[in-house]
Amino acid sequence: MLSGAFAGVRNIERLKKLATRSLSAQAATAPAESSSEFYSQEYTEELPRQSNTTTIAHALESRPANSFIGLLSSIHFASTYNPRRTTRDELKHEINRLLRTGQHRAVLKTFDAWTSSDSVEEFQNLLSHDEFSYIMGELVYYQKGLQNRRGVGALLSQDSIKSDSDSAESWEYQQTIRKIYSNLLFRGEGYIYSRSKRNSLGVTHYDLNVKDYENLIQLEVNNAKLDLASKWFQRFEQQYPDNSHYLRMTYKLWLLRFVVYAIALPSNWTVIPTAVNTVKKDPVRAAFKSRKHWLVLFNEFAQKQYLILGNTHFTFDKDAITTVIYSIANSREPHQIYSMVKELWGIDEKGRMVSGFKKHLPDDPRYPDIDILRALVISLVYNYQAVSSMIFVNAFQEHYGVDVIEGSKHFWNLLFKWAELTSRFCEDKALQYFLRKTKTKLVTPGQRGNFTIQEAQKSPDFDYEGFLTFINDLQTQRRRLMDELWKCYKMCNAGFSPRVFVSYFAVLKESTDDEKIYEYLTEVALQLHLHLLSKDSYNQSVSEGTMVVIRDIYEQALRSLIDMKGLAGDLDVISVIIRKWTLDGDMKNSLQKFVESREAAYERLMRMRNEKQEAEIQEDADEGLLGIMV
Repeated sequence: MLSGAFAGVRNIERLKKLATRSLSAQAATAPAESSSEFYSQEYTEELPRQSNTTTIAHALESRPANSFIGLLSSIHFASTYNPRRTTRDELKHEINRLLRTGQHRAVLKTFDAWTSSDSVEEFQNLLSHDEFSYIMGELVYYQKGLQNRRGVGALLSQDSIKSDSDSAESWEYQQTIRKIYSNLLFRGEGYIYSRSKRNSLGVTHYDLNVKDYENLIQLEVNNAKLDLASKWFQRFEQQYPDNSHYLRMTYKLWLLRFVVYAIALPSNWTVIPTAVNTVKKDPVRAAFKSRKHWLVLFNEFAQKQYLILGNTHFTFDKDAITTVIYSIANSREPHQIYSMVKELWGIDEKGRMVSGFKKHLPDDPRYPDIDILRALVISLVYNYQAVSSMIFVNAFQEHYGVDVIEGSKHFWNLLFKWAELTSRFCEDKALQYFLRKTKTKLVTPGQRGNFTIQEAQKSPDFDYEGFLTFINDLQTQRRRLMDELWKCYKMCNAGFSPRVFVSYFAVLKESTDDEKIYEYLTEVALQLHLHLLSKDSYNQSVSEGTMVVIRDIYEQALRSLIDMKGLAGDLDVISVIIRKWTLDGDMKNSLQKFVESREAAYERLMRMRNEKQEAEIQEDADEGLLGIMV
């Protein structure tokens, strides 16, 4: 889809031609531009006002987005006023068209070429600083989408080809955006992350404005490079010393400060092994030693945030609330989350409304919605408080009418992801935990600290039945949690989500309940039917992409079922599954090739199983003969 739009160079050439015409016109003459055109105003960064006299109209007019698209409003007056559009105006409209139609690569490549050339100063005359920063922000946001798509690809792809393609495109955007800023700052004389630039930017050819800092920090956050994101906060403080940077801190920068230093983003959370599992996950891609406790950042925010608009009233809206909740969750302090819920919304840990609590009005920025509920639930599940999280889901629906259907796909995505991840267990590690808790005495050659089940069974102190009960309890808790979530998800009819289906099937694979697996396959097939659209449909391309994902999930589930049967020795059932459950000839051929690749393993296990059975029969026969002889 995107590759087709970017296959040619016509868009880039058009931008270059417009730029050349603009530069040529400027070289020949410099006509005065109409003062009514917003683009003729050069961006001049001023300190935030220290009074509360800024009007809403002025605040909206001064936004970067308005700076870039404001010119389009002049079309409304075309009947009475139709000024001649300059080449610069055409250039900006072309950039806007490319961004609006998803052709971000053309803009990215053009900016790279312009900033890499000797005409970088002329390029800066084509777009004001404010306009350039806004466009770069759009590219950063697009790269974030590529990262998310890459995650879905890695979740589903069998051969990882599509995942690698998405990863390469995301990496290209990341590197090119860095290069564009590097070109502006150093004109080819250095790189923003080179060793000589680590502690200080030194002399630069380009002064970063606040929006540039937001872009660079957000870019590194998107890619889990928190060490690099923190460098831009440090350089922001260097550029505005003696705490003057607080005067320029925007609301977004404050939230990014939590995201970077307190890891207030679930995708960057670390998962460490517990007493019963070996799960380890650390998405942060480099050693990050500048972490700060959420309360330190919160106190700083509470004391300094009024400088944003010179307003002494404490700003604490939905975005700030969710960010703080995620910060607390990362600090592993669920009790603080319970206190926060009780303080802000009057709901106690049992889901009851506190007597006498006055609820916020629906138009209050603190009134809870699906985003706040998602932050609460995910944070509690991450801290192994799954039961409490479900209590809050019910409580917020009952007391505040939070809708878990409309716009809730992201809610279910994260909930299933963390519920599956945090409920995993490893039998070997669970055994070590059980031996410690029951204080079982074992004598083995060499004190290794880890015992196998065979070694444990040699001890008269080992409660084997108790251990089996313990493992069964862990399995039951995990299955019940995911079954309950799956039931709620289907009742809510929240729409198809790959993460939900894949996470739920990860638990189904661990059981031998064929009926549930067949029910799951039926549900996936239903989703495929629901997304089947006519070729003449206007959103056929979107539906095709979703159908590819659903089909991939369906085939992977069939492969797992076939593998389960093959490893269990039920080889005769495999051909029946392929005949009855494949959707078409292509899937049938794919699964038959999969079976061929696994046949040797199935036959080897079958042979070992038969040999073991024969040995046991022979051993019983020998013992019987020995008994007769005695």
